[in-house]
Amino acid sequence: MKDISILTNVALFLLFHTTEIMAESTDSIVKSRPPFSIQTTANYSYLYPKGHFNEEAIHSYGTGFYDLRIKWEASPTLQAGLLYGDYNHIHVKRAKSECKSKIGNVVAAFFGMQYDIVKGGRWKLGAEVNHGFAYCTDPYNDTKNPDNRMIGSHFTLYIGIDAYVRYRLSSQWSVGMNIDTKHFSNGTIWQPNLGANSIGPSLTLQYDMEPQPLRCQKGSSTAKNFGYRKEYYIDITSGIGLKTIRPVFDDTYNKRQAMYGFPFVSAGVMKRYHKYYASGIALDYTYASYMDRIREYEKTEGYTGYSYSRQMLGLSLKHEMFYRHLSASAAIGYYLYRKGGHYGKHNEGKLYQVIGIRYSFPFTKDRLYIGYQVKAHTFSKADYTNIYLGYRIRL
Repeated sequence: MKDISILTNVALFLLFHTTEIMAESTDSIVKSRPPFSIQTTANYSYLYPKGHFNEEAIHSYGTGFYDLRIKWEASPTLQAGLLYGDYNHIHVKRAKSECKSKIGNVVAAFFGMQYDIVKGGRWKLGAEVNHGFAYCTDPYNDTKNPDNRMIGSHFTLYIGIDAYVRYRLSSQWSVGMNIDTKHFSNGTIWQPNLGANSIGPSLTLQYDMEPQPLRCQKGSSTAKNFGYRKEYYIDITSGIGLKTIRPVFDDTYNKRQAMYGFPFVSAGVMKRYHKYYASGIALDYTYASYMDRIREYEKTEGYTGYSYSRQMLGLSLKHEMFYRHLSASAAIGYYLYRKGGHYGKHNEGKLYQVIGIRYSFPFTKDRLYIGYQVKAHTFSKADYTNIYLGYRIRL
C-alpha cells in the first residue's frame, strides 16, 4: 500500500500542474547549457526466485525501490544517487525451517550513465546503466535468517539496467516511465550469494535547475570529445579474480569460508567508432586454481565421469561506453574450453556475462586504466569478481 500511496501522490502532483503546463507556449525555447537536474523514482518490481532453493523458500514477490539522484551533462547524462529497496513484504521460509527468514531492506549509493537513443519533439527514449555499493539490513544468518540465500553479506554490489521514455512537460519539469532490472549480490566474495534479481516498471519526475528547450534540438549536445578519435586498438587486461565456492558452502555452511585468488588475462581487438562507444571481440583466459577444491568436493558427493581443468578459455563480444576518463564495460562470452565438473556443466553452462567500471589515467592519454568487473552465468549468478589493469594499444 505504501507503493500505491507514493505513486498516487506523484499523479496528483502532475495533475495539479497541468494548468500551468498547458498555459505555456510550445514555441518558447530557452537555450542554456546542459543543466543540473534532480530526479525522483518510484519502482514496483517482481522479485524472481531463480534456482531450486529460492523457488522453495520465496512465497511472495512484490518489492519497492525509491531513489533520489542528481544528474548533469547532456547525453550521455551522468547521474549519482541514493536508492532504498524495501523487501519487507517478501515472505521467506522453507517448509522444514523452524524460523521465518527475511531479506529486509537495502540502501545503495550508485553512479550511472544515461543515453538518449531516440529523440523527437518533447519525447526521449533511451537506456541507462547504474552501478554501486549497497548495505543490506538482514543478510543470511545460519541461525536467525537461514533461508535468505539471496543476499549473504551486509555489504553487496548493485547493478541496474533500465530502458526509459521521457516527456518534457515544461521548460523545467519532465516525467518518465522505465522498465528497470536490478541485481544485488556480493560477487561471490562471500557465501551464500544466489543474488536478488527483480524487474518492474517505475515512474520518474525530474526538475531541471535551469530552463531547457521544450523540444529536442538536433546537435544541441555540448559534450566535449576529450581526445576522441575513430580508431582500432588492441585492448589487454590482466588481473586477479576473487571467489568463494558455493557448492562447498551449501554442504558445510562454514562461517570460515576459503576465498580463492587466481589470475586472468583478456586480449581483444576493439573499434572506437563513436566518442561514447567502442565494440569488439576478445579471448579471455583464466587459470582456475580453485578447480582442485571443486573436484575434491564433488568426489565426496559421489559425482563421477566429469572432467576438471584449471585452464579456461572463452571468446567474448565486448562493448564499452565512455564518458571522459570513466567507462562502463560489458561482455557476453562463450567458453571454448572449460571443464568444471558436475556443477559447471549443469548449473553454469557455456555462456558467461561480464559487467564492470574502468578509470583511464589522463597522463597516459587514456591508454592505461584500472578497473573491476563481475563475471556471471545465466545472466544472474555471479561467478567471481575481478580487479585488473589494462592498456589500449593503438593500431
